[in-house]
Amino acid sequence: HFVDDSTVADKHIKIHSVNDDTIASFSNDFEYEFSSFKHNKSYITDKDKARSTFSKFYSKLNDLYNKHIITDKVFTSSRNKFDKPWISAGLAMACKTKNKLHNKWIKSRGSPSEVACMTEYKSYRSKLRNLIRISEINYYRSQFDHVRGNLKKAWSVINSIRSKHKSTRFPNFVDINGSIVTNRRSICFEFNEYFTTVADNLNNLKYGATSAPDFMKFLPKSVSKTIFMNHFTPTEVIDIINCLDNNKSSDISPKLLKSLPDPFAHILSYLFNSCMLSGVFPDELKIAKVIPLYKAGSHNVMSNYRPISILPTLSKIFEKLIYPGRNGHSALIPLL
Repeated sequence: HFVDDSTVADKHIKIHSVNDDTIASFSNDFEYEFSSFKHNKSYITDKDKARSTFSKFYSKLNDLYNKHIITDKVFTSSRNKFDKPWISAGLAMACKTKNKLHNKWIKSRGSPSEVACMTEYKSYRSKLRNLIRISEINYYRSQFDHVRGNLKKAWSVINSIRSKHKSTRFPNFVDINGSIVTNRRSICFEFNEYFTTVADNLNNLKYGATSAPDFMKFLPKSVSKTIFMNHFTPTEVIDIINCLDNNKSSDISPKLLKSLPDPFAHILSYLFNSCMLSGVFPDELKIAKVIPLYKAGSHNVMSNYRPISILPTLSKIFEKLIYPGRNGHSALIPLL
């Protein structure tokens, strides 16, 4: 697991731009790069070959994703529409005009046109404020209409108006045994160190010099049954893809998979069947992005955060395919 430091990014951030244009360009390259998978007739049973085949696919998939889907976004103002969604493109342009009028007034100070420039600027500013206020009211009115009947979501809208919501931002500094750490990347490493050693530290605190109990004493005995599974089908993969949450992903956007279900389903069913037959779970799917989630107390103490692991999208699909009893494709049989 690695701590995700994307929450501490500067004004330049990378976003997942999934729209008709990016999907079309991605699809063309995807079909070209992975056309050979359509002709695979037999599954891979060799562990090393299964690992390398999946690694090559995953690496190329990420290359295509970064090329077509990932784009840079620059936040240039607190009036950015991502912060204030009621600021339309027209209002944003009007804000720029207001700023130009303000600069014009400042430059005209001491000249005969100062009063006229000031009057023009203040009049424009007043009208713009009224338009922004009306736009904000209409925005929140539509938000409340959208969540009507759902008290939980209604309170989420109320809290967003009050600017009272849980923050996912990193603290500006953390206190490490009395030492203040302010470098953002160092904060990430400190969180990573804390989360990866917290279990050992708790054991040492509880048991001291004596060793922790052997896990064999509290775990149940070995499973006395084995599992038999049918091959995964593209239809099963498509069903799982359609159930993915668009807002929960550490790498590949579920929106892209939902836009191209058939090409992905055929390739993934082949790869996952090969992994099962060879007894392999790809290393790439074991890596999760970890985000510290604030609990309570001081924001600058790491023990007041808990880790949230965001799994790769393909890992979620594979795990749901393996889940026992899904669509009746598995059965537990007692060992002889």
